[in-house]
Amino acid sequence: MKAIFVALALAASAFAQGVSIFAPAAGTTVQQGSTVSVGIQQLDSPAGTGAADASISISLQTCGTASCDSLPSDAIGAVLFTGVFDPRQNADKTAAFESFDVQVPASFALGPARLSVSLGASASDIATSTLVITA
Repeated sequence: MKAIFVALALAASAFAQGVSIFAPAAGTTVQQGSTVSVGIQQLDSPAGTGAADASISISLQTCGTASCDSLPSDAIGAVLFTGVFDPRQNADKTAAFESFDVQVPASFALGPARLSVSLGASASDIATSTLVITA
């Protein structure tokens, strides 16, 4: 019976997915009401494959006067996009990625903000970056 659980755990870890934000770069200045392209790379995918269609959420949380790093991980703020993550491999099949155009709300607070991307329901599949929101 133990062998079955070990085999299932290994199979699950082989298909574990994670994400990272490759665009916009951390510290990028973005205006209220503007559209920004969020580039997301899938990590830990089996060689030559993209993720099986997975749900994804992109959100923006104002940092206020605090450091964005000090925000609780479950503070997501304004949800800018929810939908399907269906990354495509680059030409040499070393990475799977997808980009999403999202709009920063026109009334979003000025100053530093945390951009968050979460893949599926796993708390371990969350990537963050910091933007600076201007008028």
